[in-house]
Amino acid sequence: MEKIGENSVFSTMTKQQKDAIKLLFEDDLTDEEIAKKVHRSTSTLYNWKKDLKFRKAQDEYALIAIKSDYKNQAVHRLVYLMKYGESDNVQLQAANSIIKLSGLYNQKDDPEVKEAQLKMLKANATRAEAEAEVAKAQSEQLHTVANNTREKMAKLSVEELRSIAKMAGEDND
Repeated sequence: MEKIGENSVFSTMTKQQKDAIKLLFEDDLTDEEIAKKVHRSTSTLYNWKKDLKFRKAQDEYALIAIKSDYKNQAVHRLVYLMKYGESDNVQLQAANSIIKLSGLYNQKDDPEVKEAQLKMLKANATRAEAEAEVAKAQSEQLHTVANNTREKMAKLSVEELRSIAKMAGEDND
């Protein structure tokens, strides 16, 4: 595996933390098993996993591990699938993956991607317009109810208003 630089966050970790990071990356063991292997408690491992420096060290380790250990295997597997995949679809997907990984494909220039993005923008705009219409209708309905209530209250006599206020007071008790 490619070496992680001396100025990296990973290099500042203790041996137990580095071992824990490697075991977490391999993802074969439970947290309890990892804690036991590195001679720490599960709560210590839990605290490490919450720590920003520890998580940064995990990211550094993952990048190096993927670049050095898995990149070549992945490319070889893609080439194999492109040549001998069980269906045209598998072969096409492998070929597309190889092209994208090589940097020969720029998604920004893909007309299908641009068209899909445009459809999504139009759908979002349509949804926003519909939500605005609903809000406008609700607002108009509230104004109508408020105006009707004001008109009805204006027609009530003082005695009727006192009676309504008295009933409202009794309901609150």
